[in-house]
Amino acid sequence: MHFIIKDLRIGCDGHEIEELIADNDGYYHASFEFDAAWDGVAKTARFICKDGYRDSLIGPDDTCLVPSEVLYCPGLLQVGVFAGEYGESLLTTNSACVRVIKSILTDSNYGLPDDPDPNIYTQIANMAADALKIAQSVEDRANAGEFNGRDGLDGAVDQTYNPESKNAQSGVAVAQAIESLKNELSYVPIEIKTFTANPSFAEIGSSVKSITLNWTLNKVAQSLKLDGADVGTLTSGSKPLTGLSLTSNKSWTLVAKDEKSTTSSKTVTLSFLKGIYYGVASAAAEITNDLIVGLTKKLQPNQNINQTFTVTPTANQKIIFALPTSDYNDPTFIIGGFEYEWEKVKVFNFTNSSGHTESYTVWRSVQAVAGSIAVTVKASKK
Repeated sequence: MHFIIKDLRIGCDGHEIEELIADNDGYYHASFEFDAAWDGVAKTARFICKDGYRDSLIGPDDTCLVPSEVLYCPGLLQVGVFAGEYGESLLTTNSACVRVIKSILTDSNYGLPDDPDPNIYTQIANMAADALKIAQSVEDRANAGEFNGRDGLDGAVDQTYNPESKNAQSGVAVAQAIESLKNELSYVPIEIKTFTANPSFAEIGSSVKSITLNWTLNKVAQSLKLDGADVGTLTSGSKPLTGLSLTSNKSWTLVAKDEKSTTSSKTVTLSFLKGIYYGVASAAAEITNDLIVGLTKKLQPNQNINQTFTVTPTANQKIIFALPTSDYNDPTFIIGGFEYEWEKVKVFNFTNSSGHTESYTVWRSVQAVAGSIAVTVKASKK
């Protein structure tokens, strides 16, 4: 999904509310167009759903991953951008809304165990509460000395408290059982709440020299390993990786283990992406490699294209759009809600600014238009 930010105001494609499908993880990216007010600042996108919010760092190509946590709540999703902090130089937009619609999994339990009847939860809660009351009562009685007394068969001689006696040992066992029960009732399994990579994508053909991995946990871990290496046990942390020379997709896996040996794991991937290009050129201009490199570039995730961009051609200019030939079917172009005819003007081996070469198809608008034009391009993966 694409957003345009001008004079601190954020908008979608200018025509309709974008629709995302709930429950998808690592699929959707957001791209942004900023005016000059945002030059040279580190920008963060905030996504707000009815259950809370998540922030996502915007990369140098002005895109970011849509956090999966905000896609579990069908309804309206608010999107905005800020830079800086309160008390310092702060830039912030208003919010734009996109619609999150239900997925096939939202209301479906097909192939999954049925959720327990709500009454079962009540029964379990009552049983746990009763067990805790009984355990506390036994502990109170043991502390009061009720279990100190006669040791052995009836008729044995009374004895004062002896830590080696059977009753004393029983009292210790009871106390230990109570503590164990309390721990069981208060136990929360370990969970990796977030695990991100910055950057999370780069242009194909480039080389990534460094990357920072960040994570948060719901509690302190017994052990925490990144690709098998210890990285501490705190509830949040980061790992800068330097001296790299990555030129293809690379993944890292974080595994957390708690005091009961329960584990939680998450994987992040640095993806090398191809670009799509758009802009304007003279109607008589020859389509060359330099012309395409000079257009606006957006790194495109490995998914269908549904991209809206705004251009401002003059009377003697036409709109140009280029995309990888082997990856996509012929696109459709929509302006003002209507589909317009475009011509396929060239298919050639294109070399991007990072040195990667492959076949690209170049499309050009048939009709000359002037003024600010918002164009929506849709193309399905082959």
